[in-house]
Amino acid sequence: MRPISYRKYQSSLNSFIILFILLLPSIAFSNAQAPDIILYEDKVYELFCNPLEFLYAKEGGRPYFREKPYNYLSSGNWRGYVAFWEAKEDTLYLIGIEAWTADSKFVKTTECRKVDLKELFGEKCVDGKVKAIWFTGELRIPDGKMIKDVNSGYNSIYEKDIILTVETGKVINKKIIDNTQKETPSKSEPEK
Repeated sequence: MRPISYRKYQSSLNSFIILFILLLPSIAFSNAQAPDIILYEDKVYELFCNPLEFLYAKEGGRPYFREKPYNYLSSGNWRGYVAFWEAKEDTLYLIGIEAWTADSKFVKTTECRKVDLKELFGEKCVDGKVKAIWFTGELRIPDGKMIKDVNSGYNSIYEKDIILTVETGKVINKKIIDNTQKETPSKSEPEK
């Protein structure tokens, strides 16, 4: 066996590292994720969207969220929290966050504290809720029975999807998609 040169080895290693970094997002979200929760029209639903992430994408300064004080990440909840939302009177509100946080990523469990909306948002938190004025996009609210289980992100298919279009925290449109009328491949058929 011929010895491999250091340059060739380094080049192969660099190629592997680049490939790994490029694939990391798809690996990271290959598990189904714990959804946020939304109260809409007096019913509680799972929410297949994470509006809080849009705030931190815009403003930065994302807290070090974790599900429990003794673990940082879970493969079923990469963002480290479950947020609770309410769509009421055509406005989207953040009404709670179930998580722990600390001032740095790697800390002792005794340095963790429960997330508090008032601590995170200051005077923007009024009567225990925060208007989600940072969010513009669509909220996907699955409704009914699951008709196709996809163990990846929020890709499972339910009988219906309620889609709320939100612009700077205001709900401006609602549509309902009936997924029972669409063809879904069976588990034995290859997906196209």
